[in-house]
Amino acid sequence: MFAITANSDASETIRRINKTLKGPVSVILSGAVVDLSGIPKAQIYDHILGNLAILSKSLKVLRTDRRRFLDVLVDAKGKKVEDDTSPLACGRSINQVVGMVIRTATKRYFRAVSEGPSTYPHLTSQDQADRLYEAIRDYLMHDWQVPLVPTYAEMTPDIARRIGGDLALIQDPQQLRDRIAKSGISVDTPSPVPTTTAQESVDYDPFSIYLSLDGGRVNLESFDEILARGDVKKELGSTDIKTALKTVGGPSARFLVYGMGLNPDQFVVILSAAFEVMGAEVFSRIMGLPGDRELVVKLAQYGMAKNINGQTPLSDCSFFIKNFVSQAVTGKSSKSGP
Repeated sequence: MFAITANSDASETIRRINKTLKGPVSVILSGAVVDLSGIPKAQIYDHILGNLAILSKSLKVLRTDRRRFLDVLVDAKGKKVEDDTSPLACGRSINQVVGMVIRTATKRYFRAVSEGPSTYPHLTSQDQADRLYEAIRDYLMHDWQVPLVPTYAEMTPDIARRIGGDLALIQDPQQLRDRIAKSGISVDTPSPVPTTTAQESVDYDPFSIYLSLDGGRVNLESFDEILARGDVKKELGSTDIKTALKTVGGPSARFLVYGMGLNPDQFVVILSAAFEVMGAEVFSRIMGLPGDRELVVKLAQYGMAKNINGQTPLSDCSFFIKNFVSQAVTGKSSKSGP
C-alpha cells in the first residue's frame, strides 16, 4: 500500500499514501469486495470512503487476506512487512494508515449528514460537521469504530469532549448512546442512518497475544522472550519491568502500540523508562486500570509528532518518554508558579 519512498514532508507522505490507496490498493479491493465490482478504478477509493459498510468490508480484507497485498505491503527496502505496526515504505504502519482512512471517512460522513435534507439539529452546516470531527478525531483509530460513526454523529462536540478517551474504547452502539444520555447535555436527534452493527465489524488485534484473555491486563509470560534479549536488557537497566508490566491496563497498552506503531520491544522499553521517571504510584495511576486515558492519548500523539515508529532505536524510545515526562512536569510547574 505503500511501496513509496519515505519523505520527511508530512503532506507529501499523505499525498503519496492517497495515491497508492487510489491506485493499486483500490484495484486489489475491487477484486475482493463484491460491492466494488464494476465501479471505475478512479472512483473506487471515494466510493469506499463514502460507504461505511463497504469500508468495513474492505478493512476486513486488508486484515485477514494479506496475501492479496504482498506487492504493496513492503518497507523502504522493498522487504515484505508482515505485521501491522512496523513502518511501511511511506514511514507509516498499516495501523496508522488505517487510522487515517477511518478519520477521513468519518469527516466525510459528518459533512454528508450536514448537507442532507434530513439533518441532525447540531449538524446543519459543514462548519458544525468539522467541529464535531475535530472533537473526536484523536480517538479514531480502530476498525471496529467504522460502524459506530453514525452514532458518533449523534453527539455534539461538547458531548464528544466530555466522553473523551472512552470513545476509543466503547465498541457497542447502545453503550455509547447510554454514555451520550449520561453526559448531562441534552440533544434531540433523529434515528441514525442505517449501517452495519458493531458485531459485524472486525476487531483485528495482533497485540492481543501480549494481553490477558479479557484484554484488561498485560500478559507477563508473553514478554519472557523479549525481556531475555540483550539489547532490551541494556535499555531496561535495573528497572523492575515485571512489576511495571503487572500494573499496565490493556486499553492503555493498545493506545501506545497502535497510536505510535510500536513493536513489543519498543513498548517494553518505553514502559520501563516511564516507570523509572514517574515512580510506581504515578505510573500505575496513568497506565493502569482505568488509567488516565486522556494523558495516554496525549503521549501517543506526542510520539507521533516526534516520529516515533516501529523503526525507532530502543535508546531513542527511552529518551522520548523521559523527555515527555520532563516537559509535562515543567509545564505543570510553570502553571502553578507566579
